[in-house]
Order: sequence, then structure tokens, then C-alpha cells
Amino acid sequence: MRRESGRGRGRSVRPSTEGARVPRPASPPSRLQLPRIRPAPPSRSRGGPILIVEDEVIVRDVLEQVLLDEGHEVLVAGDGRQALEHLQRARPALVLLDLMMPVMDGFEVLAWLRRRGPDLPVVVTTGADAPRAALRGANVVQIMRKPLSLEALLQAVETHVKR
Repeated sequence: MRRESGRGRGRSVRPSTEGARVPRPASPPSRLQLPRIRPAPPSRSRGGPILIVEDEVIVRDVLEQVLLDEGHEVLVAGDGRQALEHLQRARPALVLLDLMMPVMDGFEVLAWLRRRGPDLPVVVTTGADAPRAALRGANVVQIMRKPLSLEALLQAVETHVKR
């Protein structure tokens, strides 16, 4: 440790590596053990992938893993702008859309869908009370309140994904 001080600078302590011993890395194992990876089940999203648009990383990751475990193809977006990039490149079977997000919110995504893809089913997931008038015209097939029930979410996916 090294203490530094000076007029008008106050005191500070900085770690120092002078005279410190650097540990040697452990020798590599003779045989590398890779984790077993379970093969993905056959895809159940016959009409295309499911697009998850959710800014909360934990929620997005859980939804993605649950849908992958159920055999669906999944695309993920952390905000509306990323969702539009996916929508311009792929035709998902269903969109799971959060409304309150940074950069571009779900209402802006719905407005874009009204102009370009009104037949694409959208399940809105929100923790806020959404005015129903703002959700009309973009094929919002269901509104789900957060916190989400995974069973209800899977039922909604099964109901609205075109087979």
C-alpha cells in the first residue's frame, strides 16, 4: 500500500504491487472437460420465431430460456429499436412486447406495426395500466400484467402462435 497526500489533494491510499508475489497459474488439466449440452428439442414455432421485446435483462433471459426449453425459436430485443431491426429481417410468429422501455417504447413499436404488419399477433406484457385505446389496431391479442405467470404465458404462446 502506498499513501499519497498533498496540499489541497487530501489523503488517498493506493494499492501497490511493489514487492508483491504474483501467483503462478495452475497447470492446465491433462484433459479438458466440457459441460454436457442438452440438444435442443425440435422447434414448435412453425410460423417463425417468437420475438421477446423486454428491457429488463432478467425477465428477458427467463422468458427466452422458458420458450427455448419448450422448443420455440426465439429472438430477443432489449428495446423497441432492436425489435424493429428484428422485424425488418425476420417474420416472427408472435411478439411478446413490454410497453415501458428506454430508447423506443412499446407504444412506438405498436404504431410501427399498425403501419406495416397488422396481422402479426402481439401479446403485451406490462406492469403499468395501459390505455386500451392506445393498443388498438396493432393486433394486440392479449394483455398480460407483470409479474408474469409462466404457465399463463406459455398458454398465451400456444394459443396465439400460428401452427
